[in-house]
Amino acid sequence: MVVYDGFTGILGISTRNDTAFIGSVLPRSPAAIEGLKTFDRIIQINDSVVAGRGLDRRGIRQLLMGKSGEPVELKVLRRGED
Repeated sequence: MVVYDGFTGILGISTRNDTAFIGSVLPRSPAAIEGLKTFDRIIQINDSVVAGRGLDRRGIRQLLMGKSGEPVELKVLRRGED
């Protein structure tokens, strides 16, 4: 779970084959503290499944933004761990 405080620390989202990937993670950010890594596949953000829905990067970024101080729950898959 990443706490949104104006930013999550996820820099760049890419999409390929209807899947969203984390482009990079800012060191010491909420995302890094929670263990997110570059190339993790984003499957779900809070209650919204994003995999297979055809969302673009803008749609993914909007789902990542919450109210300051509120948690954003992410489900991700990591290569080699699926």
